[in-house]
Amino acid sequence: MAKFWDLNKDIILMQKLGHPSSLFENEADDMGRADVIQYLHQHKPLPQEFRNANIRKVEPVVIILWRPHCLRVLSSSIHWYTLDRHLQDLRRWIKIKSETASRGIPTFVLNFGDMLFNQVAFRKNLNKVQCMGNIDFDFVPRLYRDVWPGNHYKIGGSIADYVEHLESRNLGARHLGFNESTGTCNQKAAANKTNAEMIKMLEEELAHMSRW
Repeated sequence: MAKFWDLNKDIILMQKLGHPSSLFENEADDMGRADVIQYLHQHKPLPQEFRNANIRKVEPVVIILWRPHCLRVLSSSIHWYTLDRHLQDLRRWIKIKSETASRGIPTFVLNFGDMLFNQVAFRKNLNKVQCMGNIDFDFVPRLYRDVWPGNHYKIGGSIADYVEHLESRNLGARHLGFNESTGTCNQKAAANKTNAEMIKMLEEELAHMSRW
């Protein structure tokens, strides 16, 4: 796992940690994330690569990047990512926030819509994360320097480039129905009444967390 990180940096990133329960269970995966998770929560030794780099302590921070339903169309998985699945994810994100916070792990909720269309709000919230520094929306990650194939990060330009691309295809905030002021969608999800109300309520809760 450590071979996918630059251990000279103050921050190392893992993505897609999975269901909240898997954060604290003795589960292995194809990226070896369990080694670090077990160190953080079961007081087990850090991976040898960390110790070789003279890293003796790692402080965990969880960042939840959630997406309002009206931005689902931007996902490459839109063909299978149904509103039912979206509702499950909303519940999962809120559960992760509750479980990690209850264990004393700093947990921050960020809005994918803000990252694209309200970068002032996004930067303000991200700046609360210790050691994170100021985000550069024009930054382009470099393969084999900032990220490696094993990190499974999607790179193809900067955030600013992506927003410009969306705008050129009439996929800006107004066309997508994303409310830049509230961080939520202007219209309810096209689901049955019960699910539509639940999606609205959970997204409003997450949007509030994203601006708090």
